[in-house]
Amino acid sequence: MTWLKRIGCGVLIFVIASVIYVAVADSGFVSVEYAESPNADHEALRQSLSEWGAFDDAAADIDAVFLVPRDLRIAFADCGQPNAYYDPAQTAIVMCYELVSQLANDYRRSAPSEETLAASVWQTTFFVFYHELGHALIDMLDLPVTGREEDAVDQLATVVLLEAGADGRDAALRGAEWFEMNGRLSRTRQPFWGEHSLDQQRYFNILCWVYGSDPTAHADLLKQEWGLPADRAARCPAEYDRMNRAWQTMLAQYKH
Repeated sequence: MTWLKRIGCGVLIFVIASVIYVAVADSGFVSVEYAESPNADHEALRQSLSEWGAFDDAAADIDAVFLVPRDLRIAFADCGQPNAYYDPAQTAIVMCYELVSQLANDYRRSAPSEETLAASVWQTTFFVFYHELGHALIDMLDLPVTGREEDAVDQLATVVLLEAGADGRDAALRGAEWFEMNGRLSRTRQPFWGEHSLDQQRYFNILCWVYGSDPTAHADLLKQEWGLPADRAARCPAEYDRMNRAWQTMLAQYKH
């Protein structure tokens, strides 16, 4: 667990720029909880997360930007399995210690240093967090969504992260790599009838949106290492522009 000592490496807090639109009731508060765990590794993770404070800062930023109608909890806890989810009954984003531990185990196979390992784990964790925040916003703000909600919140996570600059872009791409890794390991293979797109599809979607946000800056995504096909890439700028404008329009009235 030595990577926990380097927990802050390569990670920034990601914030959506505030837009004044119309007044909406802001009666909720965004908070973070770190549940104690009988698992020694998870307890060490809990203590490091609490001392680090990055998710507390993220919660404060979200609270400062969005007009939330009721309280939203961000809860780190034992779940019994690697997972993260939004619980509408409790209006809570649950981030499982098991997921963070699994990410550390997976990335340790290829990370050349503890610093790289920490950055990989926490960039991916932030992508997952903003994905779940998308579910929370859709529920709490009663946002309209056409198509699958899972695809929509992948979009929102990518849009939010890209607005944070290079560090946010790296987190979005790390999220994409995580889907590619899961698909390659066949550990989380999705059935065709599931609500999620296939991991490989999610990988290429995120590559497309990142590329489309700035094709010149992200030309490397066309190379073999990343493998974004040229025929998809040609449509990515327009795809990202439509997606970004749609989210900005939907969220504008819910910002301070």
